[in-house]
Amino acid sequence: MSTELRLPPLADTVTSVKLAAWLKAEGETVAAGEPIVEVETDKTNVEIDAPAGGVVSKIHVPAGTEGLETGALLAVIDGAAGEAEATTEAAAFEPAVEPEAPPPAAVETTAGEPVTASVASGAPQAPATVAADGPVPPASPLARRMAAAAGLDLREIEGTGRNGRIGKADV
Repeated sequence: MSTELRLPPLADTVTSVKLAAWLKAEGETVAAGEPIVEVETDKTNVEIDAPAGGVVSKIHVPAGTEGLETGALLAVIDGAAGEAEATTEAAAFEPAVEPEAPPPAAVETTAGEPVTASVASGAPQAPATVAADGPVPPASPLARRMAAAAGLDLREIEGTGRNGRIGKADV
C-alpha cells in the first residue's frame, strides 16, 4: 500500500516553506515517525516525520524548492511486508546522545619523550571524519545563508547548539 507524504500545516502564520533537504533518498527504507525531510521557514528549520514505514518510492519535490504550500505532495512511501515498526512517542522525543571528544593524541618523539598534540583554543575544530556526500547537519536558516555566502560546507562545521545544530556563531 502506498502512502503520500504531504506538507503538514506548520503554523497559522506560515504560508509557504522551502524544502531544505531530503534526509532519505528514493529507494531507502524509512520507519514510521522517522524524520524524512527538512523544510525551512522564515525563522527555523522543521523536520517532517514519515507517516508510515516502507520504502521511499518517489520524491516529487527536489531539495531547494521554494514556495511550497500546506498540502503539497512531497513523496510517496510504499509499504512493505516486514516494514519497520513505528517508534514509540517516548523514544521519538529522546535527544540523541553524542559521543564525547577523544582526549588529545599522544605522539612519541625520536628522543622517546611523549608529546601531546594540542589545538589553539580560538581555532575552530573540524570533525575527525566528515562525510563528503552525507546529509547536511541541522542549521539555522541564517547559518545556512552565511555558510553559502562564505563558500563553507556545513558538513565541515561542528554545531554547538542543541543536538549539534549549527548557528550563526558556529559559522
